[in-house]
Amino acid sequence: MRCGRRVSVASVATAFIVCCVGTSAGPVRASEDGMRFLLFSGADLWRDGSFVHGGALWSPGGLDNEGFTLQAVLSGGTYRYQSGALNNARVTGTEEEIQLLPGWRFKRETLELKVFAGLDIKNDVTSPYDPSNRLHGTSAGVRAALNLWFEPTPSTMIAADAALTSIATGYSARAAYGWKLNDWF
Repeated sequence: MRCGRRVSVASVATAFIVCCVGTSAGPVRASEDGMRFLLFSGADLWRDGSFVHGGALWSPGGLDNEGFTLQAVLSGGTYRYQSGALNNARVTGTEEEIQLLPGWRFKRETLELKVFAGLDIKNDVTSPYDPSNRLHGTSAGVRAALNLWFEPTPSTMIAADAALTSIATGYSARAAYGWKLNDWF
């Protein structure tokens, strides 16, 4: 759905942080079973674009336990492409996004599955304006996501993520395999 008024993602993010800080019941402490917060970030770089993201997971019962988990993500970046609608002109697009996704963490020994669904707000701008690009201005929608983490052996891991958003029917998927290097990483 399109918002009638232009809203900055930075404004929404600032309001979210102020609300969280304003309603905090005290200092962040580890639960008996471990930490309750996890911060994360990443980047995607390629020839025609670059994006960064960062966020936090909050599990009031502890990150090592099954139960409610809240994921908040901020992301943004730029990309370039040739537009046939503009006589093959080079178009630069920028994108900002915020996601606020409540969910549930399921744990079974070395397997962890997180299921999320919640608010997705995105702002897209192209320069020059490209009428063939269906993403323009600020949009709000619903996002659903799954995150899987499995450790088949004590030194290896498999991770997989998938997400679907109602904004322009966007979707993503990723899978990765890795191993520990003497607990260096």
